[in-house]
Amino acid sequence: MPLGGGASRPAFDLFISYARVPDLERVRQLKCCLEAAGLAVWLDEAAVESFEDITDGIVRGLSRVRAVLVYYSRAYLDRNACQWELTSALTAVQHRGALYRLVPEPSDPAALQRLAADIARHVRGCPGPLPVARPLVRPRWYPLARSESRFVGRVADIFRVNRLLHRGDHPATSGYFGLPAAQITGMGGIGKTGLAIEYALRFGATYPGGIFWLSAPGDDPEGRSRSDEELGLVLLGQLRRVAAAAGLSDVEPTVEAIGGRLARAIERRGQRCLWIVDDLPSDLGEEAARRWFAPHPLMYTLVTTRGRRRYDKLAASVHLDVLRADEAYRLLTAYRLPATPSERAEAAGVAADLGFHTLALHVAGAALRLQRGLLSFAGFRAELADPGQDALELAAQLSDDLPQNGRGSITATFLRSVRRLARQPGEDLIVLASCLAAGSVSPALVARALRMADGLDERAARHRAALAFRQAEALSLVEADAESDAWTVHPLISRTTRLHDPNPARRSQILAALLALAA
Repeated sequence: MPLGGGASRPAFDLFISYARVPDLERVRQLKCCLEAAGLAVWLDEAAVESFEDITDGIVRGLSRVRAVLVYYSRAYLDRNACQWELTSALTAVQHRGALYRLVPEPSDPAALQRLAADIARHVRGCPGPLPVARPLVRPRWYPLARSESRFVGRVADIFRVNRLLHRGDHPATSGYFGLPAAQITGMGGIGKTGLAIEYALRFGATYPGGIFWLSAPGDDPEGRSRSDEELGLVLLGQLRRVAAAAGLSDVEPTVEAIGGRLARAIERRGQRCLWIVDDLPSDLGEEAARRWFAPHPLMYTLVTTRGRRRYDKLAASVHLDVLRADEAYRLLTAYRLPATPSERAEAAGVAADLGFHTLALHVAGAALRLQRGLLSFAGFRAELADPGQDALELAAQLSDDLPQNGRGSITATFLRSVRRLARQPGEDLIVLASCLAAGSVSPALVARALRMADGLDERAARHRAALAFRQAEALSLVEADAESDAWTVHPLISRTTRLHDPNPARRSQILAALLALAA
């Protein structure tokens, strides 16, 4: 994947970005072919751990070459350090209109030589060097810098966020003339905040004006709706913190006035900024939500929220699902490595038992790390299966070695959303799903159960079932199956509902209806 750009004479023609393990030997062969084709190649063979930033040496390497060749293997996809290198190169060239393209590596030596010659012809047309500097790694933050030390996966989501934020940069070709805004949606604890932090870190150089972080209050723990006055006070406090950190003294007394001062300051600087609003409540109206967005078009707004489709008129959406099985395993074992093949199998089982849910994996991993020598992976699985205790709640109490955004009760994380549905059809759906052994539920079953439980006619039951799915989906509590009519409720949502039943009397009614249907 050659990428070119720059202005002055480079020290090297090509930088190879690759995963050292297991690709080093094959990359060395490719390097020999490229050098035989007349290219000066920079190949950094130092080991960089998955959860470390790219080193100063690699940053210098990127800044001294015409182009970058990405050896995009599966191992490369799984290495955070590799993704940092890729992001650094892409950030550098996107301002230069440079070309990049995928380079498959053939196994035949003659074909590999032809490929090297083709790469050489392309690279010689790149002026170079790439304008890469250390600020790619550490952008400025207002009011405080944030980090995500154990981020895994989500590569496609990170690039999707970047694409959506910048789709209006060239409206004549994209056809988009709206706000420079995107939103990350998903269930509680799925990793929305972590993705926002990781995006800001990787693409920080795109925003030389800085990263502005506002912490919205999220959904109320008891499920109530907050008043406009209450939300306004929270927003005012967040804006004052940001303005003070940005050096704006004598801050104005209203949201609009502070926003105006920030907008004028950004206008004078003339630099792009990233404006992150974390945990926007899921029930705001369009006007109330818009008040949280950036006050100037040079400020790109990135929102995280549990509210699915609620703010689609304001921002394009990236909806997060659970991690892949291999990503979940890597996250869990980043806290504690399994020592034997049987332990590796049990660790994979823990990840599966937790439904590959990001926050649950952090909590479990931290607890397993602290209880090394006291509790095995198999023992932790047994505790998870025990219906008489909430093993995740106990695990969360054992360690503070969690992401900045992951502190507190994992049960409370889920119940914040479930309680929003109190005494509504959506709650019936979640309770019904928690009564089933399967992880999926069909609309037809929900309608039949509600018809029997409440004595409804067929039409009323069908309407109530449809409303239940709509309400639960709006809070990212259920996911539609693309290949069937079924919907999936995450096993941790069902588990939390069983252990901390929001409505025992209603559960008895629904369970009786399900048993009658089964009979």
